[in-house]
Amino acid sequence: MGLPTFDESITRMAVAVQGLARRVQPHNSFTVGKVIAAGGGNIVVETDGLRLGKDDLHVSVLLDYQYTQDDGAPNKLRAGDRVMMLSSDQETYDLTAKVS
Repeated sequence: MGLPTFDESITRMAVAVQGLARRVQPHNSFTVGKVIAAGGGNIVVETDGLRLGKDDLHVSVLLDYQYTQDDGAPNKLRAGDRVMMLSSDQETYDLTAKVS
């Protein structure tokens, strides 16, 4: 059988540390989504094959999806915009910023 190689040892150690970290710190994931619809108090974002609505999203106060008329302001979310999101449970997402 012999001793494990350096790569095998490092892989085992990384897997063990990752397992410990998951028990101590909940998983937070970063994702980029695409706005499918926005405006009039409604928002739909697609990411990783999921369609998320306003009940699934916590939208930054710096971004606007509740407008009734698009005046061209850069903080307004529009269909086609790419957005950055964070989630700790993959059920609700914090929509934090537009991505250019």
